[in-house]
Amino acid sequence: MKKFFERICNKFLLETIKAPTRATFVLGNRVLTKSDVRREFIANLRAIKEVAMLRGDDEVVGLCNGQLTSEITQLKAELEALANEGIDSE
Repeated sequence: MKKFFERICNKFLLETIKAPTRATFVLGNRVLTKSDVRREFIANLRAIKEVAMLRGDDEVVGLCNGQLTSEITQLKAELEALANEGIDSE
């Protein structure tokens, strides 16, 4: 389970580096943005956490909890920043 967790984290890192910040289209297909990659990563972490809980792997559950907490905190901060930009522009 720990190797699977590490593989998901490495995939997230590589995809985040190559993903554009804004939506772009290539041959009519939408390319995943950084926020899309992050949402997918959080969903994968939640799935890994559920399986680890069922298997009783406390180490992986702890790793997932820590990573999920930091990712969700970062998303909330970004949403608040976007909301503040909307208020400031009015």
